Amino acid sequence: MATYTDLKDETLEKREQNIGGMGVADHLNQYGQAMNRLTAVKDNLPTYDKTYDSALQSLFDDLANYEKFQYDSRGDALYQAYKQSYTDAGKMAMMDTMGQASALTGGYGSSYGQAVGQQQYSAYLQKLNDVLPETYGMAYRQHQDGRNALQEQYNMTQQLADDEYRKYQDRLGAYYKELGYWQDAADTEYNRYQNAEQQAYDRQQDAYDRLADMIVNTGYVPDADDLAAAGMKDREYQAYLNYFNMMNAPTASSSGGG
Repeated sequence: MATYTDLKDETLEKREQNIGGMGVADHLNQYGQAMNRLTAVKDNLPTYDKTYDSALQSLFDDLANYEKFQYDSRGDALYQAYKQSYTDAGKMAMMDTMGQASALTGGYGSSYGQAVGQQQYSAYLQKLNDVLPETYGMAYRQHQDGRNALQEQYNMTQQLADDEYRKYQDRLGAYYKELGYWQDAADTEYNRYQNAEQQAYDRQQDAYDRLADMIVNTGYVPDADDLAAAGMKDREYQAYLNYFNMMNAPTASSSGGG
């Protein structure tokens, strides 16, 4: 039969201990810490700022609506400069030619002189037509250069946006990894707490059964620590003690006849 020393050793001193010497309260505290950390991690969900979305949309619209190339020599400053230069040179050549023809005819104008002068003028205007492909090509390249510069700006902005998104994905991955770690930690600590609580309950129940057995069989009088270790209330103790007293009450002796 269990003794008072057994009861003290196996229930009172060990009633709060678990594997590793940690008690229920210790496991509950560790579970609380893990939950606090889990909550803190949840509150730090990374955000994707989309810093470049507005600029990308604006550049995309500019590219989509980029004006188609149309060439008008009347609005081309280079072509107009060529035209002025060749026109002036043609007039001068025409005047010189007509002057020379006039000198040969004694100072009188002639249809020949006018014809030759017109030929000189037309020759210079033909040179103007020869530069038209050049001015057209330069205008086209300038138009394409403007579009290419816009496209390059769009590509660079898109690269910045992609880098920002990749960094966000990295932060998001790290976030979920840490979140998973602390979720597992919280689950583990909760299971340990539950196990520790169950073990403490089982030990207390065992102590209760032993103490009840000692009271009803030996009339053992527990102290406050014994009752606390077994989780036994005073009225329960009194009920067990009354049972012991009832079972061990002396029987009335029969009286002899005279």
